[in-house]
Amino acid sequence: MAQIAPATESDAVSGASPGGRYIRFLGLAALVVTALMGIGFLPTRRLAGEAALPAMLVGCLISLAAALMAGWLLVGAEGKTPTARMQAAFLAMVVRLAVVVALGLMALLVTTRLGG
Repeated sequence: MAQIAPATESDAVSGASPGGRYIRFLGLAALVVTALMGIGFLPTRRLAGEAALPAMLVGCLISLAAALMAGWLLVGAEGKTPTARMQAAFLAMVVRLAVVVALGLMALLVTTRLGG
């Protein structure tokens, strides 16, 4: 009787191209951010007023931009050794943190400069 080799994690996802996986990730990330903005709209407006809604939108867009940068790094780690993929995952976390800090500071400075 012939033995069937077990599928590994990389075998299970090898059918999709890296570009296709990233496009799917983009759609899912945008869907999650849109859902969270919808959930947070009424509480934010009630607790902080109309002026807080643009800040909520900017915060959600900053989070989305950071996720997209990290996702791009992770998709690029396909086909490498497990150690290289783990290092790419750590790099993606660091890049995500750096993007959030940089864009958050930029939003703060722009808001302060505009007197908002």
